[in-house]
Amino acid sequence: MPITNLSKLDAAGMGNKGEFVKTLEGQVGVGFADGFHVHKDWMAKTIDYDTALEEISKAEQERHDYILDADQVKFVVTETEKFAVEIDGKQYSPTEHSFPQMSQKILVMSSSILREMAASEPDRQDAETMVSLARNSLRHVKTGTKFFVRTYTDGTLRAWFSDKYAPVDNRWYLETLRELLPSARLSHWKSTEDTLWGNLLLPDSMKNVPDDQDSDFGCMLSVANCEIGKRRLNLLPSIFRSICLNGNIWDQKHGVAIRRKHMGNIDLATLKTEIGESIKAQLPIATEAIDKFLATRKLEISTNARDVLAVIAMDEKLTVAEAYRAYKAHDLFESESNNLFGIVNAITRMGQSFNAETNYSMDVLGGKLSQMTSGGWDRIVSKSRSINADDIMSVYGVAV
Repeated sequence: MPITNLSKLDAAGMGNKGEFVKTLEGQVGVGFADGFHVHKDWMAKTIDYDTALEEISKAEQERHDYILDADQVKFVVTETEKFAVEIDGKQYSPTEHSFPQMSQKILVMSSSILREMAASEPDRQDAETMVSLARNSLRHVKTGTKFFVRTYTDGTLRAWFSDKYAPVDNRWYLETLRELLPSARLSHWKSTEDTLWGNLLLPDSMKNVPDDQDSDFGCMLSVANCEIGKRRLNLLPSIFRSICLNGNIWDQKHGVAIRRKHMGNIDLATLKTEIGESIKAQLPIATEAIDKFLATRKLEISTNARDVLAVIAMDEKLTVAEAYRAYKAHDLFESESNNLFGIVNAITRMGQSFNAETNYSMDVLGGKLSQMTSGGWDRIVSKSRSINADDIMSVYGVAV
């Protein structure tokens, strides 16, 4: 049954700085898209369920899953002098992701050595050494052991698990979400053949309170699932600003988020019920999330944003590219917000310029920072006072 009782958000502090969006002329139209309270240019970047399901169908046609006995596994050197796994007379090259999975299951002493050798442009002798290592390890696998292996027609081997692995099918998950939230649009959608990544943008899930100084806010649901072990099934609440594309994934409410491992017997009927209950529980707490996010404007920067971002980058182990782009995002879009509010928005804007996993991670980081206490913020600002030129070069890669 569709979830139809989506009430509009009513949070103290949602307001009218984003009013210009209503008349902003973009590339595809003027103002908000009907029913969604985001600009038509944003809406043009979203897709519907059918489009996403069509992509899933294409992937399904290109892959084959096997359940193999250990004695059916055959390692070979190809005509192009590469390491491969031969199944039913066809040769498959493990991916960087599946090499460690395979190594662990066939009991190679190091889960990374085969992957590292494959990445170092091996010659025939290297490939033969890899085959010998894999065969030698495989002989120690207990008799009767079975493996779950996923292959594609492009000759890649994408996943290697025990036969107890139970992937939650991406098609089933997306069709379940369509049944529960049929009017949603898929936003920030960066899915691949095996992995769902993105947000469900919910229609009219916000309410404008016109006596404040910022953009309207709304609720999204962050969706993730991977059939080859990169991610668990996830369903987390997220909030967005109507004047930009970035969101904050909010994960502070116990008993609400869905995170499901792909192991054992998964009762899909029960899981579907849990997903529906999770959605109903998550949406009302978005108001609380927005209140807390807006409260970050009171956590001001008494030093400068560059140094505060540097502290966060070091604490959260951001890469040089991530830190630098966050700094530039703040400089370009958030320089008037000399507070944690501006820092959070800079970080989540930055995430959009990277791949799906980094985009998701930065939204999660934004959600984490939006829940920060004044004590935690004071610690960061105090620490930023000791940032020096060497730290800046280390964090940003340049002397900004």
